[in-house]
Amino acid sequence: MTESQQPAAPVHADLPAEEPPRKRKKRDSAPDASEEKPASKLTPAPLGTEKGKLPTALIAVSVYALLATAVALYGLFFKAGEKLEPGHPLSTIPDNFGEFDPATRKKVALYRFPVDGELPPDQRAGLGGKITVGQMEVHPLRVEKRRLAVVTEPVKGEPRTEATRTAALVLTLRVKNNFDQSIYPMDPAFTRRSVGDDRPITRLVVNKTTILPGGALTWPPGAAVRKQYEQQQANDYTPLGPGETRDYVVFTDYNSQAQKLIRAAEDSPDALQWRVQIRRAPVKFRGKEVPVTAVVGVDFRASEVKDPEEKKPAKG
Repeated sequence: MTESQQPAAPVHADLPAEEPPRKRKKRDSAPDASEEKPASKLTPAPLGTEKGKLPTALIAVSVYALLATAVALYGLFFKAGEKLEPGHPLSTIPDNFGEFDPATRKKVALYRFPVDGELPPDQRAGLGGKITVGQMEVHPLRVEKRRLAVVTEPVKGEPRTEATRTAALVLTLRVKNNFDQSIYPMDPAFTRRSVGDDRPITRLVVNKTTILPGGALTWPPGAAVRKQYEQQQANDYTPLGPGETRDYVVFTDYNSQAQKLIRAAEDSPDALQWRVQIRRAPVKFRGKEVPVTAVVGVDFRASEVKDPEEKKPAKG
């Protein structure tokens, strides 16, 4: 892609910061840190999980355990103001929770950083471009508007696939792993449905007031559901091996509120940016390999969104 073909710089969204974890007790010397956290209240998964709600007490205990673990591990990094590497803070976000294990399991801490900060040029690209972050190559391929095919695998019973009644926006990324170990680039925790103040880092930014955070599926799912994913995410549960390339999809929600924002995106004359959290290869810190994630930005315009379900005019 030539310089003249690059999409215009997206409108930077001054988004509200994600809610920080609860304050530490006075006897803890380390300061608070802020990063995204799972929703404290789970809503039913959008399709077929009404009977899969977790008990309230169990949800509270699970969320508390995640936060307590992250706080207890603060001393590994940044205690003396050190940084993992001289790169942009949104290129080395501690990989502290998710569905899948990091490439190398080392405990990390939360880190104070602006999740909605401006991305540097090497962490963003237009459709057809390439982003290299660490040893991961990300190629944004296309943005479509289509209905989702959601697969629900219950703990008991057979999997079922149901199509959503309305369409979502879907981004396809081609990811290549140049690391010497297998890795899970995408994670359902990164693209979980936004609930209340829980606003995932992955988000579609239309403008300062129009933002679609997260995706369409609740994570973690209900107790009766083993896993739930969009049909094109089936291979996400298999790690990407060294030297392998695979396509991954990220999508918006499809509910009534999302439909209004999708229409705003379709009518926008300005450049849009899809900010995606992705797992990358570990980085070196104090002689250890530390698992981290990064945010990459995909710049595009409404005119580039394809609608495979749109009826084509008849010939003749």
